[in-house]
Amino acid sequence: LPGPMLEGFVDGYVKSRLKIQRHSARVRPLSAVLAEREVMQVDLLKIDVEGAEEAVLDGIAAEHWPRIRQVVLELERFAARIDPVSRRLEALGFRVHGTQDSAQATGDYGLVYALR
Repeated sequence: LPGPMLEGFVDGYVKSRLKIQRHSARVRPLSAVLAEREVMQVDLLKIDVEGAEEAVLDGIAAEHWPRIRQVVLELERFAARIDPVSRRLEALGFRVHGTQDSAQATGDYGLVYALR
């Protein structure tokens, strides 16, 4: 097919398949879930919340932090936030390593690994 015809076909197909759907989800602090489920140990906590990383960290009560052995956190606005987030996790007893490859640097995000 000629380019414009193919583009029109693909655009029409995609629009016919994409439908807006609304979903509701209950959001609660992680500590509420740990307490409710009586979780005694978290081997790996993966956090990927598109900019709300501190809110997740804020939702972990002091008594639950010792139960968490490792954290992998995708950090948005990496350049500005890596130091304060690293200091926060280090103060909780983690060894912290932040990393960012060239593709991540373009989007200003990176990964933070925290291990006990």
